Amino acid sequence: MLLKELGNLNIDKLCVILLIEADYNWLAKLLVNRRLIPHAEELGLIPDEEFSSRTDHRAIKVAVCQCFFWDRLRQLRRPGGLGSFDAAQCYDKIVHLFCLLGAQSWGMPLPAIVMLLLTIQLMTFFLRTGYGVSDCSYDGTWSNPFQGVCQGNGGSPSFWLMCCSFLVQYLHQVGHIIRFISAISGAILSLAA
Repeated sequence: MLLKELGNLNIDKLCVILLIEADYNWLAKLLVNRRLIPHAEELGLIPDEEFSSRTDHRAIKVAVCQCFFWDRLRQLRRPGGLGSFDAAQCYDKIVHLFCLLGAQSWGMPLPAIVMLLLTIQLMTFFLRTGYGVSDCSYDGTWSNPFQGVCQGNGGSPSFWLMCCSFLVQYLHQVGHIIRFISAISGAILSLAA
């Protein structure tokens, strides 16, 4: 557990990071980050609004897009809102069935997905603090498996990108989008997030 704020030891202000075996972490990065995401980008499965965990996308692009968005709303004299949400504990909330179906639909082989997710479901956890490693542990069982993809897992950002991509695509399908028409070229840009 790491401090989010210097000197603040409240339990809700501590960040839980899992120290996962290096070979599992390397394999998760290889299968998900270096193979699945480039494959999905090649096929155009990731919406344009998604910036994280992608090739040639940087945080500065998000800031520039926000500036353009607000400038355009001011020009059109239209109301708008921005939800700036902390993705705290988002990795712990991902349901494995959603990951399994999403990764399969993007072309990842089923044995690879099952291996990555089953390892998390049946993992044994020990708590490590400044006082050392705890003697007792807790683990997932077949009847009550753990969910989430773990903060500290090399594949977690890409799994989160995949889940968000499906949500953004759904917003497009049901029509919850905003359309911008470029003043110079007349190009239409539709965004959901």
